[in-house]
Amino acid sequence: MTDLDVVVLLGLVAWLFRKHYLGAVRTYAIATQLLFSATVGVGSYALAFGLRHGHKSVLALCVTTRNIGAALAPLVPRPTPIEARS
Repeated sequence: MTDLDVVVLLGLVAWLFRKHYLGAVRTYAIATQLLFSATVGVGSYALAFGLRHGHKSVLALCVTTRNIGAALAPLVPRPTPIEARS
């Protein structure tokens, strides 16, 4: 049931903020975010000299997910007070 709730919630958020998301796509903000995340992940994996594959994978995953939240925060669409009332 939780999976269905998440899908419904994401669908509603996407529908409510579709104009803002399209605006973000047009500015290449999402593509830039993906490029940043890929660069950080690959870089941390490649620069982890002396670690085994398992440790490198965990390091790359942790570094990428830690930084993606902070980098995505400015991309979250926030309605202005006028849009929130309508």
